[in-house]
Amino acid sequence: NYEADLFGNSIDISDSPDLIPGNSIEMFSALQPLGFDLIFMNRHFNHFYVHSNGFIRLAFRNSANYPSTGSWFMNDLTIVNGYKPELDISNAIIAPFWSFMRTSSAGPTIRSVLTGSAPNRCRTITWHVYIPESSTNSTVPADGEFQLRIYETSGIIEFVYRRMTIGNTI
Repeated sequence: NYEADLFGNSIDISDSPDLIPGNSIEMFSALQPLGFDLIFMNRHFNHFYVHSNGFIRLAFRNSANYPSTGSWFMNDLTIVNGYKPELDISNAIIAPFWSFMRTSSAGPTIRSVLTGSAPNRCRTITWHVYIPESSTNSTVPADGEFQLRIYETSGIIEFVYRRMTIGNTI
């Protein structure tokens, strides 16, 4: 478990389900509720998709802009038809560690929890991954463990890093 968030809420992801299966690469989760409204890039968001490569894409409830194909799987923030910082809902990306990664083969993979109560809630997303995706490691815990925390009201976005080891590759 991690220390408390900025509001003092304990962060415990042990009872949260995995959003992406173990040993997965290049995969988005199903649409997830953020738990509160967030203004990001001058737009309101209340849901998100999480990706195994260490980023989330903000979305709306019943969002039709599901990010399933195309340059979303490229790890290049400058690609013309991928992520570019414009006021466009398809570009609402938050990336605490965007790289080619594989989810943990045992134990937790990617989990999320909402802590606190209105107006002091915090959405925490925790990745347990092998870095890079071709890592031959299968250790528990995984090579990399990091969090993205998004705070209600203030809109603060916080990145928290724990173990960050580059695994062996073939």
